[in-house]
This record gives sequence, structure tokens and C-alpha cells, in this order.
Amino acid sequence: MSSNTKSELTKLALCDALKSLLAAKNIDQITVGEITDAAGFNRQTFYYHFRDVYDLLTWIFNQEMSAIRPYLDKPDLNWRETLSRIILGVSQRKYLCSCIVHGVGRDQLVFALHDSIYELIKYVIEHEANIRPVPPEHLNFTVEFYTYAIGHSIYEWIAGGMREAPEELFEHLCFVISSRQNTDPPRLDGADA
Repeated sequence: MSSNTKSELTKLALCDALKSLLAAKNIDQITVGEITDAAGFNRQTFYYHFRDVYDLLTWIFNQEMSAIRPYLDKPDLNWRETLSRIILGVSQRKYLCSCIVHGVGRDQLVFALHDSIYELIKYVIEHEANIRPVPPEHLNFTVEFYTYAIGHSIYEWIAGGMREAPEELFEHLCFVISSRQNTDPPRLDGADA
């Protein structure tokens, strides 16, 4: 067995142990010792792979969300379907996401979602006909802007207990992403264009 395979199996065992413990306890009550005992490893093995319980939790979230990444690799990407899968993926992992938001914080959740959202927004900007074209020199800034705005919106939705239906969040984000923009360039001197 290769060291990569062994490492992945170890991480998955730690992941399963944490998920089992989360069924009975809050994330802030779970210790590294409890995870390693449940997984049959020692603490040194845990710290070889993860910094702390929250690092493992973030890894679990990334693994769970990796199910949507294949949609980002399709050249004929339906961005609405991909956005829908991101939101539904988060809503189906409500407790896990809530643990991340309340245990690790906004930055970690937004970081975990960043790559998926970034690729989605970049595709929309480059391929959607109903939005204002973005010149190449502004592409990265524009994509990052929307990526963080959408990531923050998803964070706020989770932090608020996901009271708004996933379909409502999806509708709001679709409107923001694809609504036709004013094509007149802004003027900074205060004069009307």
C-alpha cells in the first residue's frame, strides 16, 4: 500500500470518528484524544495529518463538497445547476456547516468554498451573453469580488440557521450574478456619463 493511500485511509478513519462523535456532542466538546481513541490511533498520528479538531472538520467539509467539483470541469457547464448543487450541498450538510461557521469562522468557510465559487463565476463572466463583458485586465478582480460576495452570502445564510429556503438563496444569487448590467463606464469625477 502506498503512503498516499495509507494517509488517505488514516484521514478517512479520523473523519469517520469525528462524524460519529458529532452525533452525540457539540464540536467544541470534542477532543483530539476522543477522536483518536474512536479511530484507533494515537495523538501523534492525528497531529501528523491535522493541526486541530477544526482543521479535521474543514477537511471533512472539503471532502463532502468535492462532489460538486466535477461539474466545474465540464466545458458545457450549466452554471445555474452548479450553483444549485453548491447551495443544496451546503444545505444537506447543515450541521457540518454550522460547526464550521461557529467553530472555525467565516474565513475558513469562505476559504473552503472559494475554489468552487471562483471557477463558477469565472465561467459565467467568460461565457454568459447577458452580462456586461469584463476586459481581461479586470477579470481576476471581478471574479474575486463576486467569489467573496457569494461566499459571504452563503456564510450569512448558514450563520442565520439557514432559515431562508435554499431555493430563495439560489434565486437571489442568480439575480446578482446574471442580471444585465449598465454598460456605461462609471465616472469618478462625479459628472453624469
